Amino acid sequence: SQYKSALQFNPSSPFLKAKIKETKDLLSRRFNDLLSAADKALRQKEYYEAVRLAQSAMILNPESQAAREKLTTALNALWQRLRAMVAEREWTHAKRVAAEILKLQNDNSTAKQIIDFRWSEHLVIENVLRGHTNCVKSVSWSPDGRYLASGSYDKTVRIWDAKQGFECIAKLCAHMAYVESVSWSPDGRYLASGSYDKTVRIWDAKQRFKCIATLRGHTSLVGSVSWSPDGRYLASASWDDTVRIWDAKQNFKCIATLRGHTSSVWSVSWSPDGRYLASGSRDKTVRIWDAKQGFECIATLRGHNDRVNSVSWSPDGRYLASGSRDKTVRIWDARQDFTGVATREHAGDVSSMSWSPDGRYLASWSHDETVRIWGVSHKKVQELLNAIDAEINKLTK
Repeated sequence: SQYKSALQFNPSSPFLKAKIKETKDLLSRRFNDLLSAADKALRQKEYYEAVRLAQSAMILNPESQAAREKLTTALNALWQRLRAMVAEREWTHAKRVAAEILKLQNDNSTAKQIIDFRWSEHLVIENVLRGHTNCVKSVSWSPDGRYLASGSYDKTVRIWDAKQGFECIAKLCAHMAYVESVSWSPDGRYLASGSYDKTVRIWDAKQRFKCIATLRGHTSLVGSVSWSPDGRYLASASWDDTVRIWDAKQNFKCIATLRGHTSSVWSVSWSPDGRYLASGSRDKTVRIWDAKQGFECIATLRGHNDRVNSVSWSPDGRYLASGSRDKTVRIWDARQDFTGVATREHAGDVSSMSWSPDGRYLASWSHDETVRIWGVSHKKVQELLNAIDAEINKLTK
């Protein structure tokens, strides 16, 4: 009817042109509204389908593969929906979806397990590197990703070149006993190796991996070596109950021997800013040493019931993870004076851990023959709910 009334005027008049534009804009807005409504309806249907799928899975045996697959699909759909709603600032609907995820996590052990960790089922073997004649105890990538170093109980370190199909380009044979740990300096120039022969050796990549230093001082085997983020310091952990700090700028001189553990030290790890060094020990504790205070021990973290095998910092430096022979992974919060904030369990000794670069996931390897990926927790979901509540309150004030 608006077009009909407009035609009663001069077709070339500005009024008619304005009227036509106004009508087109109105139709366009209405069409977009219809599309938006259809899209919301579709997403709403997907949300209810995800909830229905999750609820049907909860009827099944929670340990069954069918239940796990259904819950995985449902939770993935819910998380995708939640991210879309938060991005679109649809706070009321986002709160409902987040609450549904939280309910699933609280009410069902299988759902919680899927959120907390996921099995690594999609990895395929690209290469099998052969050459060592005894078990391989440690591997480490160079910072540029070109080289892979491996330390073995055959007393050697091998260097594999990714650009040459992982060909072994160097066999480093200076150690007199098992090689327990290998670690690259942040600039990729040096490789450190710790051994049962009580020494740490430094290999120079720019000199075809020549051994340029042998660090002596420990009175028992060296089980872990770790570089500070700036590459200046190298920390070594030993079964002589100590941690030693070696200064690369002083020809790898030992500048500190950290004492306090009452049994062998199994692991060391620097915080990302280089301020703190964490050490895990057979005495069941984790110790935090402050580099800015002359490597003074500022905290002793207790809670494990057996040897601490591994320690690892999150990329932002907020959390420290520790893995133990007591079959648990513990998370400590540096912002809360290293208070323990979470405990997760394996069915066997936890031997090693590593954070994803974005800090969202923690991988832990255990003697129960599994690698577990720990992810979103109850706390994270609750924090999201609180944030959504805050946004809703802003809109209603």
